Amino acid sequence: MLSKLAFEVYGLAAMTMRTKILFAVVALGLLWPFPYFNSQSRHGSINNPNEMIRVYAVAALVEDGDWSIDKPLKRWGWVDDKAERDGKMYSSKAPGTTLIGAPIYGLVHLVTGPLDKITLTWLLRVSTGIPCLLLLLWWLRREVLRLGSDEDLADGLVLGMGLGSMLYAYALLFTGHLQAALFAFGAWHFGRRRDRRGLLLFGLCAAATPAMEYPHALIILPLGLRFLWAEGWGGPTLIRRTGWALAGGLVPIGLTCWAQSEMFGRFWRTGYSFLENQSYKTLHAEGFFGLHLPQPARLANALFAADLGLFFFCPVLLLGLFAWIHAWRQSKQEAGWILALLALELLFITAHAGWRGGWSVGPRYILPIVPFLALGLALIPLGRRWLLAGLLGLGLFSSGLPSALYPHLSDVFTNPWNSFLLPALRSGLVSYQPGPTLLAVNLGNAPLLIGLGIAAVFTARLVARAEGVAALFVALFCFTALVVHLPERAPEAAASERCRLYRLWEPAPPQPDTPQALGHYHALRCEPKAALKAYGLSQEKR
Repeated sequence: MLSKLAFEVYGLAAMTMRTKILFAVVALGLLWPFPYFNSQSRHGSINNPNEMIRVYAVAALVEDGDWSIDKPLKRWGWVDDKAERDGKMYSSKAPGTTLIGAPIYGLVHLVTGPLDKITLTWLLRVSTGIPCLLLLLWWLRREVLRLGSDEDLADGLVLGMGLGSMLYAYALLFTGHLQAALFAFGAWHFGRRRDRRGLLLFGLCAAATPAMEYPHALIILPLGLRFLWAEGWGGPTLIRRTGWALAGGLVPIGLTCWAQSEMFGRFWRTGYSFLENQSYKTLHAEGFFGLHLPQPARLANALFAADLGLFFFCPVLLLGLFAWIHAWRQSKQEAGWILALLALELLFITAHAGWRGGWSVGPRYILPIVPFLALGLALIPLGRRWLLAGLLGLGLFSSGLPSALYPHLSDVFTNPWNSFLLPALRSGLVSYQPGPTLLAVNLGNAPLLIGLGIAAVFTARLVARAEGVAALFVALFCFTALVVHLPERAPEAAASERCRLYRLWEPAPPQPDTPQALGHYHALRCEPKAALKAYGLSQEKR
């Protein structure tokens, strides 16, 4: 029975050697970089609250046996996204990711004792990001093959989506967005099943999706209707499917209600009712939990803007959208369900007052639509494979580089590539490699650039042979020409933000020995006095 379950859920028996190697490459891509951390320095600190608040909550549960994060706050310092109730601080986020990370740290804690913040963050990133992304990619691969596509495209999507989409960025962070995407796609994967195990797994995935990120309950609506429709609308059939799905969802529903009751006094209350940050509280108080009438400008920015756009960072997904629209016009039933869930997610982000989501690579609030758009690529005809291959390979640069280098781009930049990422690469700034070590200082960004370059060429060649490689170089040339010429809306603010991030960068590159290089080092960090001193110039001589 166990071997049968492994085959049905993971499809391990169907893996070719090439597929196993590609999954190993994706896992290595997740293990290699440990993007910017947030240690205190004389220049200050940058906390990514979307991640750190969950790390604090895991530490509190395991080390202190309490949902309150007061003790981690004393040990590690201030973090945003807190909820305050009865004088105690809690995580305001959906508890699902915390409930996944706590047992993992609990087991490690039995052996190691308490971990420092950097080590614990690395542990939680690796232990949740790697299995969640690999499982999501495997389900995607199986669904691509089910739609009639070939092994080459299926394997190309494993590499192209694993290291060349927003999924990569959020697999490197301990947040809830990737986990929500995993469970939402799992609900699709198991939603057509008729056996008892499939019905239970659908219920588990459907209930776990909003437990990771509350807003993604929207995506479950069309998935739930598709699940109920799978065997027709007969009364006994509906009762049977609903019953087993509810049974499967009892664990995530029960755990979420328990966590919310412990933190906020009632199982139906969320952290949004107790936000400490007044600006966040005002944001969520407007309209219906922060939702207003949809604004088309938000949708345009979320999909196409250079600072955030889903299709700007991963243009191949636009082909997936066109493919689903074309399939719907041909009256393919599954396309209707996909377009319905896409429409609900896009409607949410256009109506949400906080749609921008702060610092991120791409619009994180709609991350769960990425695998569904990628699935549409299986419908692209062979005659257009060259275009698919070129854009799929491009994603390993347009999404892969910012994800591995700095997966929370500041919202100050309107063109983060020209204002921050390209200068950072030219200046030799890198993330910790491999993991939270200083090996990066010695190796520079060459391993990252070479690795993603090889992966991009291999992906393009796998999908469309020589035509795909040629299309990749054309796409890369056009993308580079675009990002270096797009103007920055507020160049002075962008330059100031770049200087601030350079001063805070981890690991800090060693200061050069030569006066010219040392002056350049300080100039990049907007330290004019130190730069002039390094150049041997006085303020008057400048």
